[in-house]
Amino acid sequence: GSLPAKLIETPVAESSFGPTFGEANRDMGFRAGIIGLIAVAGFMCVYYRTAGIVAIIALALNIVLVLGVMSISGTVFTLPGIAGIILTIGMAVDANVLIFERLREEQAKGLGVKQAISNAYDRAFTAIFDANATTMLICLILYFVLGLVGMEEVRGFAVTLGLGVAFSMLTALVITRWIFQVMLQAKLITKPMKLLRLIPKTNINWIGKRYVFWTISIVMMIAGISALISQGSDVLGIEFSSGTQATVKFREGATLDGEPLNDDIVRATFAKAATQIAKETGNDKLTTARVTTVINEAEKSAGKPQTMYTINTTETDAKLLRKVATDAFGKTLERRLPCSFDFATGQLIKEMNVQLSENPVTWITTDLWTRAAGGFGQDFEDFEGGVLFVTENVSPAISVEELSKRIRDMRLQQDFNRQSVNPYRVLGLKPAGDDTFSSFVVLVRPAESDSLKTDTGHRAFASEETRLLTAAMETEDAMVLTSFDASIAEQTAQLAIVVVVLSWLSIIAYLWLRFGSVQWGFAAVICLIHDVIIVVGLVALSGWVYGKFGAVAGVSAFKIDLPMVAALLTVIGYSVNDTIVVFDRIRENRGKLKVVTAQAINDSINQTLPRTLLTSMTTLVVVLVMYLWGGPGIRAFSYALLMGIIFGTYSSVAIASPLLLGFKQAVIARVSKDEDPDHDADLKGE
Repeated sequence: GSLPAKLIETPVAESSFGPTFGEANRDMGFRAGIIGLIAVAGFMCVYYRTAGIVAIIALALNIVLVLGVMSISGTVFTLPGIAGIILTIGMAVDANVLIFERLREEQAKGLGVKQAISNAYDRAFTAIFDANATTMLICLILYFVLGLVGMEEVRGFAVTLGLGVAFSMLTALVITRWIFQVMLQAKLITKPMKLLRLIPKTNINWIGKRYVFWTISIVMMIAGISALISQGSDVLGIEFSSGTQATVKFREGATLDGEPLNDDIVRATFAKAATQIAKETGNDKLTTARVTTVINEAEKSAGKPQTMYTINTTETDAKLLRKVATDAFGKTLERRLPCSFDFATGQLIKEMNVQLSENPVTWITTDLWTRAAGGFGQDFEDFEGGVLFVTENVSPAISVEELSKRIRDMRLQQDFNRQSVNPYRVLGLKPAGDDTFSSFVVLVRPAESDSLKTDTGHRAFASEETRLLTAAMETEDAMVLTSFDASIAEQTAQLAIVVVVLSWLSIIAYLWLRFGSVQWGFAAVICLIHDVIIVVGLVALSGWVYGKFGAVAGVSAFKIDLPMVAALLTVIGYSVNDTIVVFDRIRENRGKLKVVTAQAINDSINQTLPRTLLTSMTTLVVVLVMYLWGGPGIRAFSYALLMGIIFGTYSSVAIASPLLLGFKQAVIARVSKDEDPDHDADLKGE
């Protein structure tokens, strides 16, 4: 839509950023992926024997294909992208487990191994296809919608997870079947395959226990909502609330605790100082600040440590942020020295043929720029209607680029946000040697000419620009602070809500199409809303835990930011994946009946429970590895996934399926024929 103000032709700042969370965390992410892969491979080989080895071959091929496509296409590989690879390891096993558990059932019927394998693939296909299709829908929503706000890290996650889902279907349904076919033809498999059984058959009355589950869920959701209310806006990351970005530059050759600079040690040093300030003030916003390296190509090519870093935080108190940075880095920061100067007034500047006014502000009129000499006329014409300042006796002398940067940085400060987009230009007047000047001409005009229609507007503009230029010259500073406007954060928050709602609507539409009734979609989405409320509540609760007990088990005051939204959408995808597997079995057990009975639901949940628990366990192990050893950059992301897997598995079994009876029937349903011989007749579809 339309912007509230015009944009200047040149950007306020340009920076080249390195990996999203730095090389140290990137390496930790890869290490977590390797550990997770080994853990899953070990489990599959032990539990499913020969079939498990086939699954691991497919999983390895899956990862190679994902990495190959990313490399060929030049897709950005961010740390959440690595998380997508790690999560793919856990989720790719899901299809294989579905097939192998079906194989167990077919072999239990006494079928030969060839027929059992064929039936297992045929009957597992619909559940695998539907489950992965919904996850793919969410990846597409993530990529296209959140990509609108320039979140490359989220796009990287969506790409890797989407590729992983696509290739897992290929490897699980085609490659592994082909391997089994080769082994059958080569007589390597002649007898029913041996599969361990960790989870025994169950005969639990899930519908009969629905009141217990509903009570647990209601209590958890109330606790989550209460945690959100108590945390308020403190739980929001910088994308969803106002905040500050600080840019700090270290002296060349600076070290911290005797170590060369890197984003990991800079982050740790800043976090240590922020924690101390939090204990003194009770303000822990700065403890969750994100530190990112700004790449200097000259330093990079020379193999030198990077000296510039950005700190993103939801803290808006600039003085507090400066104090933490000063306490953390002290004299290692490169400080901008103040310059003394005088405003030239009431004199003729011969170099320009311009008579200055008796005050620092000289208005640029048509007459002024047409009479200007020395090639200044064109510059003055561009700023007609604005003002010019002439500074003299600048000491120490500085370059045009340095003064331009000082003015630009000052416009980003909170005190001068009304002038942030006013176009300006700096011209050197009296050279002092080595590309420096002792006198400058500074031109500036308002971004909106309407602001000068009144005398009050004239005076305010001239006064504020005079104050800004003075501050740019005289301020001694070791960091540049940029404030993030709350209105932009609000728009981002609205976009995140749109993403979540779109994912829910797409799931309702897809299940309606595939299962023939909108009731299936609504049951799944109610389950997903339940999961999101609980997970978001636990994210909010992490701030309370951290405030009371410190970093217990790696839990800190996690924030809801765009990567966290990606985690929530992954939870949605994972939970609906589980739910669809149960739904698919219910549809199969229902057969040609037009109604879903309580007994059919109980039987379906009990039959699919081994698969549900096994896939949840393998994915949980992978995400736990990611949480423990993936580095602080993706700890909040991993925390949300951990909680989502636990409660998503629970809700798929205990919450979603009873809703298929309809709300009225779910409340009154009886599943024991001894209690009610006519129970099937009483349960009618809606």
